[in-house]
Amino acid sequence: MRRFVCAIILSIWSIHTHALELPSLYVPLDESKSQPAVDLISETGQSQDPGRLSGRIKSENFETSALRPQLSDLYTNQTLPTLSDQTAFPDANLTLQFQGTILSTRGLVRARVANPAKPLVGFQLNFSLDTHAALARHALLRALGYPIPSPKYYPKLTVQFSSLQERDNFLDLIADKTLTARGRWVAGGLNEINRNLTTLTFQDVVLEPSLLLKPNEDKLLVAQMHWGILNHAAIQGRRSVRALIVPLTLMDITESVNMLSFEAAKISNENLVFTRAYADAFTNETSIGDVRWIAKKIAKLTRLDWIRILQAGHYPPDIQALLVEKIIGRALDLFSILEIQASSDLQSDPYVTYGQVINGKAMQENYDGYALRFTYGDPESPLRASELIRFFGIETISSGLGFLLDKIGTYIQIVTPDKYINLHNEKIYNEIVEHVKLRPNEPYVQPIQAWGGPIAGGSLKAARNVVTGTYYGSSSEVQLVDSVSASINLGAFIGVSGISKLGIGVSPQISYNRSYLHIRPIQDIKTALKDNWKNLYVPHFMKNLSNILKGEVDQSSSDAIKAFLDNMKTGEMFMVTDGFSAGSGTTVGIPVGALLGFLPPFSKLTESVTFGHQYGILSRTTIYKSEEGLQVYLSRINSKTYELTLDTQFFVKLMSIASSRSNGDAHTKAFMFPNEFDSPEKEKAFQRSITAILRRNNPHVMEEEFFPYVLDHDVHGSRFRFQIGPWSWTNRVN
Repeated sequence: MRRFVCAIILSIWSIHTHALELPSLYVPLDESKSQPAVDLISETGQSQDPGRLSGRIKSENFETSALRPQLSDLYTNQTLPTLSDQTAFPDANLTLQFQGTILSTRGLVRARVANPAKPLVGFQLNFSLDTHAALARHALLRALGYPIPSPKYYPKLTVQFSSLQERDNFLDLIADKTLTARGRWVAGGLNEINRNLTTLTFQDVVLEPSLLLKPNEDKLLVAQMHWGILNHAAIQGRRSVRALIVPLTLMDITESVNMLSFEAAKISNENLVFTRAYADAFTNETSIGDVRWIAKKIAKLTRLDWIRILQAGHYPPDIQALLVEKIIGRALDLFSILEIQASSDLQSDPYVTYGQVINGKAMQENYDGYALRFTYGDPESPLRASELIRFFGIETISSGLGFLLDKIGTYIQIVTPDKYINLHNEKIYNEIVEHVKLRPNEPYVQPIQAWGGPIAGGSLKAARNVVTGTYYGSSSEVQLVDSVSASINLGAFIGVSGISKLGIGVSPQISYNRSYLHIRPIQDIKTALKDNWKNLYVPHFMKNLSNILKGEVDQSSSDAIKAFLDNMKTGEMFMVTDGFSAGSGTTVGIPVGALLGFLPPFSKLTESVTFGHQYGILSRTTIYKSEEGLQVYLSRINSKTYELTLDTQFFVKLMSIASSRSNGDAHTKAFMFPNEFDSPEKEKAFQRSITAILRRNNPHVMEEEFFPYVLDHDVHGSRFRFQIGPWSWTNRVN
């Protein structure tokens, strides 16, 4: 049954929702649990000190939503026209010259283009499945007082490339970044591409003024605000930025409009929860006062305002009609949560019918001139037989492999405690038989003696699993997880016999383990089943990847690095862990019933006391591929644990008392590498350091070549557990 439930969960990826992989922001409903914004002023224009505001919030339940942020390049406190001046943009009939790509984030491709007659006046050409949503967000933010320069939407735009190679490389970049077919962005589709011309007419694109190399940070933030791409450093405690999570989430329109929920936020554990890409940038920033302030501004918008905002998104008319109802519905849902009164004419019809939208559902997938697919159609059943069969196929092979390695592991156990226990019992039996033969009228007295000897063994493990959602920090709808490990342990087993009524055992032991974990985002379970099972041997996979990074003899470092990064998928992760532990356990068995002279069956009442301590060192290397580049984490963890247990048994365990104490420290070095380096020296250093880790798990080269971010943690904890039969009580202190 457990396997079947897992199969259901894993198959849910086909519904095409991304909630599992998107971060969430938790805003405490109690404003005293958040820090006030630093840019607040009263209605009379007086600046508000955050420290004093914090005191008023706690002592007077003061609500800061009545305060507005200071005016700045970011915020004007005026309703601005939907579009700013667009006369500087080139005419749609011009053929623009491609000048190169611009570094961008996930799902967004940017290129610099220019009018050949004015090559120094560049524009930013954008390709994204979020384009129309960004245009609509732009209109909303201008209506709220944010002076964002308006992009210009082009149904079609012709671009001239210098060569076919340059053209094809750019098409590949678009396909890789947007996860779409190359032909979707070209007006003539594959037929136009196959003509092998250096000129292409793109469709469904946007032009923006080209950004300067070192612009004013706030102007850069304003210019990109409608894309919803923000980081924590840009917020700086300002309400004008902290509050943006609300309009960005409200207008977080998915490509398939049928998948857009009427719910903009939800309440969970006394928090208001917003979920969208980059929501975590607002963590420990946005307060409920910020949310209510901007929500009150949004609540003043009329139905006509919302129609104009969605018109700015340049959606097909029937899709626009559906989105008007859905966005208004999302806004009304948020106003209801916050108990804010909306504009009197604001109502939502979830069953709108217009064009190819029937009863609130988009029925047409493709529209001429659009790169987006506005609906994916009804999702396939998550319980369809083909997916379940593939899932069980992977699980069956993995289980069979695990069973085989477990069998092999029985032969790796060179010496176990059972050997000494059997020898000791055999020796005692022979001594008793000999004693009865020679001195039948005398009681047998066992001498006090220690017995036992060294023990040694090892194990091999390997597994392949398909998981969904977040796994070790990596998020994807479906992920293939390969793991292999090997361990060896050395120790001793020492028993003491001859002490009246007591059984004593001591087991000192040391062990070493190395494990490899490889996590790869994949399209579907079918892809997982087809993946070469040789890749399960993760060290070999890593070595092959290092060969790509090393490059060919005549290949430049930059080309080798690009090939290496292209071979890793966003969200792909390697984790190599070395663990060493040393410890011992001492167990004393006390036959309480026999000592007290109880008659059978009460003579079976026994008490066992166990004392154990363990010291462990864990070294972990993590390699993670993100949209921005490669991240490497070198962690070293030291821990000490002491535990005392008392168990009372009468055929079964009646009562157990256990107390443990642990302390340890963790030291992590974090290295952040970009997709492109600014010097050949850094490229060579990157090649050397990553190759050393992939092949030998050797971090020393990286530590010598680059400066890391350093994180240190100390952990102390204790636990007390009391159990009687099936009932137990546990107290933990960290």
